[in-house]
Amino acid sequence: MEKTESVWAKITLGMKTIRSSPGIVLGVCYRPPGSNLDMDRDLFNVFNEVNTQGNCVIMGDFNFPDIDWRTSASNSNRAQIFLDVIADEFLHQVVAEPTRGDAILDLVLVSSEDLIDEMVVGDNLGSSDHELIQFKLNGRINKNKSETRVFDFKRANFSKLRKFVREVDWTKEIMDLKVEEAWNYFKLKLQKLSEACIPRKGKKFIGRCVRPSWMSKHLREVIKKKQKAYKEWKMGGISKESYLIEVRACRDKVRKAKSQVELDLAKRIKTNSKRFYSHINRKKTKKEEVGPLITKDGVEVKDNLGMAQYLNKYFASVFNEANEELRDNGKLTNGTKAMEVDITISEVKAKLEQLNG
Repeated sequence: MEKTESVWAKITLGMKTIRSSPGIVLGVCYRPPGSNLDMDRDLFNVFNEVNTQGNCVIMGDFNFPDIDWRTSASNSNRAQIFLDVIADEFLHQVVAEPTRGDAILDLVLVSSEDLIDEMVVGDNLGSSDHELIQFKLNGRINKNKSETRVFDFKRANFSKLRKFVREVDWTKEIMDLKVEEAWNYFKLKLQKLSEACIPRKGKKFIGRCVRPSWMSKHLREVIKKKQKAYKEWKMGGISKESYLIEVRACRDKVRKAKSQVELDLAKRIKTNSKRFYSHINRKKTKKEEVGPLITKDGVEVKDNLGMAQYLNKYFASVFNEANEELRDNGKLTNGTKAMEVDITISEVKAKLEQLNG
């Protein structure tokens, strides 16, 4: 696989259709237009290696524009070799709509047509001139039991926890500690008190399939109707024009559904801004990151641990310098003169009453 431009992953599903082999190998490949015969052989050898592992879904841009996928034939020798390999490996090519111009360059090869469903071809990613291909794997993720134990706050005894926290003399315990030491003491102490008041439970492993927000029941029926038309066209039951009518109708409805979801989010941004920004963040191709940081000495810090340590050291130094005198003598100063501060409850009440008046 090292000689090919490809990425592979194996996932475990509880398959609905093929129970004997629940694992699926997913692969994304790229075959450059100028590939030579040796490069093609390396790619085909990968197909054979992957296909022996069970169910597989192979996707990518293979750059065979001269293949007529309606008849699975081509006038090009290289393309015909590719078709022969697919046939020998019993793979099925399921993309029937053009993905760039009038050509089907981006393919989805599956070991069984039952593995995927609800395929949609349409829209572009960024400035790409290729159409997006979206589909759903027919399977459910196995729910594995996690060994991690977490606090069960629904059964927590918060009254008892508050009582324990009030009994701790926090000022006495952390007064002489540095910032990091004080934080570690507080964290460990609170953890110990929490263990006595909050029971633990096993952490749930959530593995459900989440459909896109625009995928309605009506839209799923439209997509299945288009897929049915594709099978009928391949069998010679309907004309290509009839099939393309279903394709265009499905594509238009998918685009309208996506646009309507985004329009609804924009209209409700004042009442449900969280959902709006969640949708926007999912569209981002790159997550915002912290760093790199430049130290006072001009040294660049890139790794997460180094940046965390540098920020912690900086904040600790600022806190200590600003509070060192107060922490040492417990007094406030006015210039060079020490001030004794004595605030009573009656004085606070009197001030509050003046505010109310």
